[in-house]
Amino acid sequence: MKKLLICLLFCLSILQVFNITGCTKKAQNAVEQPHHNTPVLLGSLIPSAFKLDKNNMATVYFVASSTAYKLDLNKISANATYNLLLTSKNKLTPVKVYIYRNSQEIAKIEL
Repeated sequence: MKKLLICLLFCLSILQVFNITGCTKKAQNAVEQPHHNTPVLLGSLIPSAFKLDKNNMATVYFVASSTAYKLDLNKISANATYNLLLTSKNKLTPVKVYIYRNSQEIAKIEL
């Protein structure tokens, strides 16, 4: 009986080692996440509020979203984007908002 228990424990420990090594190989072969600089359509939203920071970053809030989004005003097209957001807020017209994948940074705005 003792030999049978020892044999079972040995077999279970071998299976456990195979299980651990199999999991680590799966983690190494995982699919790479897309880059953060890929724009993704968030939706057609109406801006509701803005906050300007000291380092030329604008925080933008939208009516249908509870998340705050950032807009870097140091970029070349950012001032035109900011003006489009202000116009959209004043006229209550929705704009298409694109953000960078896996972030809260606004990539671009379209009518």
